[in-house]
Amino acid sequence: MRGKPTVNPRGCPRTWTDERVADLGKKLLAWMKGEHNFWLADFAEEHELWVQRLSEWVKEGRGGEVFADAYKRAKSIQQSKLIKQGLLDGKSSQMAIFLLKNVSDMTDRREVSHSGGVSVEIVTLGAPDEDNA
Repeated sequence: MRGKPTVNPRGCPRTWTDERVADLGKKLLAWMKGEHNFWLADFAEEHELWVQRLSEWVKEGRGGEVFADAYKRAKSIQQSKLIKQGLLDGKSSQMAIFLLKNVSDMTDRREVSHSGGVSVEIVTLGAPDEDNA
């Protein structure tokens, strides 16, 4: 799919073809293997992208399974590196906890959501009525 860029619905040329997105996924995994590379936003910035664009491409199916798998693995690597950093470096453990809460589905407490109706019955306790005694 090389050559003239395809056109997106807004009429602007689309330079990120599915093939280029898939190639970017391979680069993402190679980049994540670097010792000091763990923040997906840094990778996106290096490629002049918004970090949200990466997750949008996964949702849209851009780059096929190659990119989707690479992105999911990169998120997993990011989570693992943040956990290790929090465990090994006592100075930044609070920052690692904060980041993990925001970039993964980790929490430090269980949140319970309730759906459906709730009925409340009010019962008053007191001395029995003299009429009913």
